[in-house]
Amino acid sequence: MTEHGRHRKEERPPEGVLEAPPVEALRDELKQASATFADRFTAAALALMVVVTAVVMAVSYHQPVSPSDLLAIPLVVLYVIGYRTVFPSAAGGFVATEPLLVALLMTLPAQWAMTALTVAVTVGGLDEWPRSHVVHGLLQRVGQACHGIGPVLVLALAGWPDVRHVGLGTLLLALAAQFVFDGTAALVRGSVQGVTPRQMARPLLWTFSVDALLAPIGFCIVVTAQDRPVAYLLLATPIVLVRLMKADRESHRRYAEQMQSAYTEVREQVQLDPLTGLHNRRAWDEAVAQAAVEVNNPDRRSAIVLIADVDHLKVTNDTLGHDSGDTLLQEVGRILQALAPSDATVARLGGDEFGVLFTVSTGYLLPDFVGRARAALEAATLRVGHLVSASVGVAVCPPGGSVADAVRRADRASAQDKSARRAGRVAPWPESLREGIPVTR
Repeated sequence: MTEHGRHRKEERPPEGVLEAPPVEALRDELKQASATFADRFTAAALALMVVVTAVVMAVSYHQPVSPSDLLAIPLVVLYVIGYRTVFPSAAGGFVATEPLLVALLMTLPAQWAMTALTVAVTVGGLDEWPRSHVVHGLLQRVGQACHGIGPVLVLALAGWPDVRHVGLGTLLLALAAQFVFDGTAALVRGSVQGVTPRQMARPLLWTFSVDALLAPIGFCIVVTAQDRPVAYLLLATPIVLVRLMKADRESHRRYAEQMQSAYTEVREQVQLDPLTGLHNRRAWDEAVAQAAVEVNNPDRRSAIVLIADVDHLKVTNDTLGHDSGDTLLQEVGRILQALAPSDATVARLGGDEFGVLFTVSTGYLLPDFVGRARAALEAATLRVGHLVSASVGVAVCPPGGSVADAVRRADRASAQDKSARRAGRVAPWPESLREGIPVTR
């Protein structure tokens, strides 16, 4: 609904440009959800699984510390950066951390891999901690590292082979285990917070598809880096690509918003009468067409039409000047807008003629628009200092009727009102309208 009383559907932006992706709405819902007992228990259970896995790996393997272990620091930093760079899409957001996950598991000593992943995920999600539940937020973030449990178990059962000796079957099994743990944790967390599996299915499928495509890239980079350590720099490539894509998307979003705003503004200006600020004939014709659709819909709506014809406009212009004539038109427009429902179309149809159109549902009691208009016009006359007057006609289009015919009947009623008042015989308010008609807002 516009500020001028025109009721219509809001302008929608181009699909996929301004609409928030479902995954973003789900993430906001999860972040804002209250920390119930079930939520706390689930977060604690997942965090415990992650910590136990990291501790077991740390005590089960005793490889000596070497300078190459310092590689964990840049890998964790890159993981944090990648984790915080989310590219939203209509199917679901994704982060380019899968190659880094492969690098952490394949390059670091077994005892540090799960710990490094947990630190990276926890630090990367610091801004998502609920401020009112710091401990609960910490448990949630630690629990997010559970997607690494599956691959760690698979590699441990395989004897934690050297990256150059990992078989294809082991790699596929590790990836599948990652999806199982990640998907199960997401579904459990969602269920305790009211998010159904059906809502989670599409974002999860999208995330798994992206990870499945990025995992081989990470593996190839790690294998190449065994002979050329500089190749580890390639792990940052997907993150940089996502950041560039995100920046481009945001630029496109802002441009689309600007274009949408400009389009809406131009459309409003084209449909506005510059003198009164009401809608013009173009907007009126659209409203009549829309009302014709509504009265023929199954919900059985009726249309109410009011036509007002300003009295003595030419005389006012000739005797008092065009400024007074403009004031006369503006006052009548303000009065009609004040009388009309908020969702009505109030328009200056041209010259000294105005129209009001809105639809109602069964049971609506039609007010005394003519009586109210008369009182408002008299008050405006006293305020302005010269005569403010108009003839008013009202017509009702029942469900299934013709709105155009109702407009014609309201116009004839306005002409009859003008003639009757000129003759000093004000037509009585029709009994059917005074008592109300069987239609409801």
